[in-house]
Amino acid sequence: GAGPPRDGAGVAGALDNARDRLYAARIFGPPRMSHTAFTLAPEKRARLASLYQRIAGQPLTKVLPRNSAPRLFNAGGGLFSTASDYLRFCQMLLNGGELDGTRILSRRSVELMTTSQIDNIPLPFLPGQSFGLGVAIRKADDSTAWQGSPGTFGWSGGYNTYFRIDPRNPGIFALFSHMCF
Repeated sequence: GAGPPRDGAGVAGALDNARDRLYAARIFGPPRMSHTAFTLAPEKRARLASLYQRIAGQPLTKVLPRNSAPRLFNAGGGLFSTASDYLRFCQMLLNGGELDGTRILSRRSVELMTTSQIDNIPLPFLPGQSFGLGVAIRKADDSTAWQGSPGTFGWSGGYNTYFRIDPRNPGIFALFSHMCF
């Protein structure tokens, strides 16, 4: 009875550990993002910023962060990081996939990421944006979009983490508000 699911869970756990190590070696390691991981080491827990949530008619409420590894190691979310590591990643994207002389992503990959694939994103927090491969892109003809030149790209992530990268007038904007949706 219990053998196959347990075996499956063991395989899934082994795959997640391998995936975590793969991200550490290939994605976070080369740009020296040493404070970025899917799991938070116990010795780093004290450095974790507090999270809050707004409930109508009440003061801000502190939310406890997750205390374990995510169910799925997914490059689209669930990472613990620092502002400096996050900005290094943004700088790598602004540089077309390279940081400190190390190529992390091919220039073509960054071009594909930042080329419009879907013309309109029907989300209230992304007006005037089209959608590339993993990022929102400011349209040239929409004054309701985030500030920046046409082609400015970025994303609005979990806990209201925002970043925008303007390749035309090179610059990075990042905001870390630590507020639950």
